[in-house]
Amino acid sequence: MKTLIKVGLVFFGIVYLTVSCSKDDEPLKSDKLTSEDSIYFYINELMPYWYLWNDSIPELDYLNYDTPQDLMADMMVSIDHWSFVDKAESVSSYFNEGEDFGYGFYLAWDSEGNLRVILSYPGTDAYAAGIDRGCIISTIDGVNAQKIDDFDFFFNYENGSSEFSFIDNNGNSHSVTLTKETFNMKGVLCAKTYKINNATVGYMVFQSFLGYSEQELKNTIDSFNTAGVTDLIIDLRFNSGGYLSIAGEMADMLIPSSKVGANYYTLKHNSNRSAKNDTTVKFHNNDLNLNLNRVFFLTNEYSASASELVINCLKPHMTVKTIGNTTYGKPVAMYGFEFQDWFVYPVAAKIINSDGFGDYFSGIAPDQTTNNENNYAWGDLNEPALHQAIYYITNGSFDPAIVAMKGTKKTLLAGKPAKLGKNLLLINK
Repeated sequence: MKTLIKVGLVFFGIVYLTVSCSKDDEPLKSDKLTSEDSIYFYINELMPYWYLWNDSIPELDYLNYDTPQDLMADMMVSIDHWSFVDKAESVSSYFNEGEDFGYGFYLAWDSEGNLRVILSYPGTDAYAAGIDRGCIISTIDGVNAQKIDDFDFFFNYENGSSEFSFIDNNGNSHSVTLTKETFNMKGVLCAKTYKINNATVGYMVFQSFLGYSEQELKNTIDSFNTAGVTDLIIDLRFNSGGYLSIAGEMADMLIPSSKVGANYYTLKHNSNRSAKNDTTVKFHNNDLNLNLNRVFFLTNEYSASASELVINCLKPHMTVKTIGNTTYGKPVAMYGFEFQDWFVYPVAAKIINSDGFGDYFSGIAPDQTTNNENNYAWGDLNEPALHQAIYYITNGSFDPAIVAMKGTKKTLLAGKPAKLGKNLLLINK
């Protein structure tokens, strides 16, 4: 099996809240820095001030680096895979506008070695050509997909065209030539309702907690309210996180109304910043609140950061069932600091729920394990994880007849490197 782990979604985990500091709380006066080396100086001053593991930063010659990214990497502790620095323009277009460039779909190997489409964005040429979740890509430019070892030509940000032969979900073969394009991602990839025992069950595939997804989330929950949904299944597979504020909105829409005002999560900073910046966030009243007693989350190893926060921090307040595979494991959050034409995102806080738990660096294990299967359309009731959720709603237990195969290989993404290559939980927006 090819080892293709270049993640092709927004595999981040960011808590993005606007950081407000008093003048006495500023690490440096960045407006006076104008030289070519100022971004290096800024990072060197910012990290010891805000970094969660600030007491473990090694002494470095910050001017002896070719790129700000190299400097940041050498300042990070081994457990930190997320802190980053990138151009402000790139951050804004991706995080807030949901704009990306490429072929408009992402790929993963299934358990039989087929290259499957795991998601495809409406509005793209690929989607219009019939390339959708579950399709098998059989050849690219005439080369058997199973013999391709390097997908950089496919997922880089350079202009290009390729011919794809694929088998659709009805078993029909097609061939189409596609040119890379700028396209808009979506936060909600699928929203459906099912009638189960005279009750209405909602199902939503939520792919991002970034800015462009906020209104889609509101519209979907509003439609579930109108439909009278009493149980909800949220598919967070391939949701790598986003803004803490949107994770808060989601929670406010799900909780029992009696929980308004209860503690949702607490941000814990380093010892120097703790007194002024540690914050406990409570559940708020939300007009879209579904007033649920329980919620089901479908997860895998790419469910990260803000996705994990919602799961962990709802658990003390309602019944939460997770189905699929263990999540990614990112219980920390980042602040975004804008400096000149850069954004610097250090891990700055740990997140704990109202029971004081936030130690899931190894991920959150599911209540019911299922095989990773990419050969089903979103919302297909035969898909193992969704089947288990519906079975539990119907019977009060998971289906013992559907047993996950031991040793099932993980979903190996044949994806592009994420635009920033990180899992995001952004504190400021």
